[in-house]
Amino acid sequence: MTAFKEMTDSASRTHKFTVATAYDTAAVGFDADTRRFFHNCARRLVELTALAGAQTVLDLATGTGAAAFAAASVLPASAHVFGVDLAPKMLAQARRKPAPSGQPRTTFVQMDAEWLGFDRECFDAAVCAFGIFYMPDITSALREWRRVLRPAGWVAYSSFGRTAFQPLSDLYEARARHYGSDLPQPTAFAWQRLTSAEACRAWLQQADFQKVQVVVEQHGYYLKDAGDWWQLLWNGSWRQAIAHLNPEQLERFKSEHLAEVQAIATPQGLWLDIEAIFAIGQKP
Repeated sequence: MTAFKEMTDSASRTHKFTVATAYDTAAVGFDADTRRFFHNCARRLVELTALAGAQTVLDLATGTGAAAFAAASVLPASAHVFGVDLAPKMLAQARRKPAPSGQPRTTFVQMDAEWLGFDRECFDAAVCAFGIFYMPDITSALREWRRVLRPAGWVAYSSFGRTAFQPLSDLYEARARHYGSDLPQPTAFAWQRLTSAEACRAWLQQADFQKVQVVVEQHGYYLKDAGDWWQLLWNGSWRQAIAHLNPEQLERFKSEHLAEVQAIATPQGLWLDIEAIFAIGQKP
């Protein structure tokens, strides 16, 4: 049993390091306008979370702080928002952002969202914007989040639906595999682990949350062209799938992929499907 635990712990650490490295690589361009779905959905996640009267809020896998700043914008100045993430360069981007006057204090800390260094029952609410599917053990992560919530505190997370990023994602995956990418099967990308409202509800219930609500909404928009799509994927964890390519191969990959993407563009541009799932639950 000990050997198995050490093996799984090692695999978990490797996975988390890989994810953190991928996001650190993309940190500088992560807030590009082509990726505005992340900020739009972070604000919506906060809107759906019961924050009335909250004084302490935790943003898990905060990245560059989209949900943390969204929470701060609706809380009283006396409140305190903590954002935690494993990627130091993403946190550095968050810390560079100016906090508007009159808003709560916002603190960003490098920390594993599955093993939080906080005392029991010290937060009124916790949010996680498009980060839960990176947790090796989703139930374990949710129970850890439940541990740091006060009684009657709320947790809310977002994930992507089945149609998100399609058909662009499938085109990218197929070409990446053609170029030798070792993307896993059957879900090539982490977000594909959790793409149904039913599953989002079930995870919260398994972690002993009550009053579970799930909301599914479309937050898509048109990109100008294939170049915008490339900027979006290059400034996110997507680029990890082609990190093994040398400069010449990368340039050829980019040319071929953007040609096939541009071929499906419409007069309005290139549709970016953002089917978002928001799941909210309360600690008893």
